[in-house]
Amino acid sequence: MYTVKQVATIAGITVRTLHHYDALGLFPPARTGANGYRYYTEQSLLLLQQILFYRELGLDLEAIAKLMRQDGFSVVKALESHRRALGQRIERLQRLIQTVDNTIAQQKGDVKMNKEAWFDGLSDQEKAYADEAGQKWDPAVVKESNRRYARLTPAEKQKRKDEGEARNRSWAALIGTDPASPAAHKLVESWREEIEFFYPTTPEGLLGLAEMYNQDERFKANYDKVDPRLAAYLLECVRAFFGSSAVLGSLLVLLDDYERRFPDDTAAAQFRAFAASGEPLQGKANPRRHITASTWIVNRARTRVLLTHHAKLHKWVQLGGHTDEGEDWTAAALREAHEESGLQGLSLAQEGLFDLDVHEIPARPGQAAHDHYDLRFLVEADDRVPLVISDESHDLAWVNLADLARYTSEASQLRMAAKTSA
Repeated sequence: MYTVKQVATIAGITVRTLHHYDALGLFPPARTGANGYRYYTEQSLLLLQQILFYRELGLDLEAIAKLMRQDGFSVVKALESHRRALGQRIERLQRLIQTVDNTIAQQKGDVKMNKEAWFDGLSDQEKAYADEAGQKWDPAVVKESNRRYARLTPAEKQKRKDEGEARNRSWAALIGTDPASPAAHKLVESWREEIEFFYPTTPEGLLGLAEMYNQDERFKANYDKVDPRLAAYLLECVRAFFGSSAVLGSLLVLLDDYERRFPDDTAAAQFRAFAASGEPLQGKANPRRHITASTWIVNRARTRVLLTHHAKLHKWVQLGGHTDEGEDWTAAALREAHEESGLQGLSLAQEGLFDLDVHEIPARPGQAAHDHYDLRFLVEADDRVPLVISDESHDLAWVNLADLARYTSEASQLRMAAKTSA
């Protein structure tokens, strides 16, 4: 058996990524110990390999989940499919290498080539790129991007090319420095504006683009010409730039949706004021206040709720806790729920927020009193599945909603019970 840390080391990815895959139901542990630790088998490693292969081939996690949950999914068949796709890439690259070699020989006078041979593989490659772009992105967006580029004059095209090369040289000069520095942010903003000229962008889309620059050798080669470390550093800069922006943007989307459904809840205005303050929202870097994420977990009949007797607060509360810097709000809530209960494959019972609450956490030795701005999500789970008590809890219990007042007098929990029964 392997621990989550050992699996992360073997696969060369982060523990947080494995937790994210677990929260999505893609990569659950083979067993969870009484201490809440996750354990994996060799079969688990094979499944993880398939996930990473599919990522390498450009599939998003939602598509991967659909593929791997299909009846009759076979690791062997998946590997055979991966090999065919990789073989097609190799074949295209070999044709291009041969064209390059032949052209070099022709320029040296060693061989003669007709003009059509100069482009052997290139026309097919361009078609492959176009097909691939149409599959990965909205065909209408690809068409509009091509149209905008075609309208540029030769001088405008050269100007954009020169600016891009200068930006890459400036980026390379920053390698080794803080990717969140003002200089790095300025370059990311310049790059974003360049992309925006061709098509509308989102933080998630630009992060995906920067990841592709590292994963796709065709793109990475362009950056390697400047510095072999450039593509990786560019990704660090983009993550630093959009980490807070993406988190803030997704928070505002959640709040917009919540206010449409619960227009009388004034807590949303408190969250908006915090978001506009410029203070850190996630983690524990802000000693005064931070945003947490929790789950109101009910059974399928919605007659019972899962509560934890918190080890530090010494009272019954819903499952949840702190969010890591840059972590998706929903993923954080589901991660906390899994870690505190051992429940596998949790997902939202409804899209968006279920409740909001701002409350004070009392002072204790080594920590001053501070405020938690809690985002709450509704989750359904099977109340017959055995629970795993973590070191953050004294106990876990499925509580009948009708008996909730015996466990807590907190208005926010009673409010969520009323919402559940509505």
